[in-house]
Amino acid sequence: MTSAPLVSICIPTFNNATMVADALASALAQNHAPLEILVLDNHSSDDTPEVIRRVAGNDPRVRSVRHPANVGMAGNFNQALALSTGALVLILCADDLIAPRCASVLAAALTAEPSAVMAACGRQLIDGQLQPKKVERPRNQRETVEGSALTLECFARGNIIGEPSAVMFRRSAAERGFREEYHQLLDMEMWFHLLSQGNAVFVPDVLSSIRRHSGQWSNTNMLSGRVMTDKRALFRDFALRLGPRLSVRQKLQWDARMASSVERTRRAQGSTPEDVNEVFHPFAFRVFRGLATAAYAATALVAGPRA
Repeated sequence: MTSAPLVSICIPTFNNATMVADALASALAQNHAPLEILVLDNHSSDDTPEVIRRVAGNDPRVRSVRHPANVGMAGNFNQALALSTGALVLILCADDLIAPRCASVLAAALTAEPSAVMAACGRQLIDGQLQPKKVERPRNQRETVEGSALTLECFARGNIIGEPSAVMFRRSAAERGFREEYHQLLDMEMWFHLLSQGNAVFVPDVLSSIRRHSGQWSNTNMLSGRVMTDKRALFRDFALRLGPRLSVRQKLQWDARMASSVERTRRAQGSTPEDVNEVFHPFAFRVFRGLATAAYAATALVAGPRA
């Protein structure tokens, strides 16, 4: 009988004192063994260190590291890779949770499929009060998907694989690390890197809860324009390589998503981003942008003025 691989659940955190307790408690509740839990405090200025100590107690599976200075999100993710010792890694964001079976199910999926470098599960989107809002799955049934085909699908449609809290991967395949020039899309860029080395296993079971709240990093990235910066970088890094294999429909899907991102950025910042050239069909992009502008305007009209 093959022994179970050591799994490292890494929890990068920064000023998440009100939420990191839930994430850590869900990691401690895992039924997988052997297991290590690595908490990486990115020099928080709130009560995060005290919360970690209180919840972890004397559990020997937990190792806590506090950085002497903030190293950024990608830097903290890379510290997780550098300091963890498990063959398999799951990066659990400090505002998310995982079900008790999450580590064991994803580890078993990777063990059963040697060609796979990553495994992803279904996830429940929840609000700030942990109330369920929506279930999302990469596939509705268990499936192994060829890496290059999945890269094309994600490039066109967005990150259908899921957030880090819903993905386990082989640490050896991720040794390059997360690219620090990415902010919002650093996970998808890493998924592309992993998929260049192997396949993905999709498990439909809902084993991760992704919390949506006003203080999360994605909102800051939208306001700062980093989402647009990352999408443009993703195009420059991958479009030339993937372009010959992308269908016309997939290219149009990219252009439509880019048009929506431009409009969302305009609304968030109150100004129109500079000319965006990272598209396949400029005319179609302009049409899609006009449709996005009209759709957002209609939504605002229905919602009415804010108090």
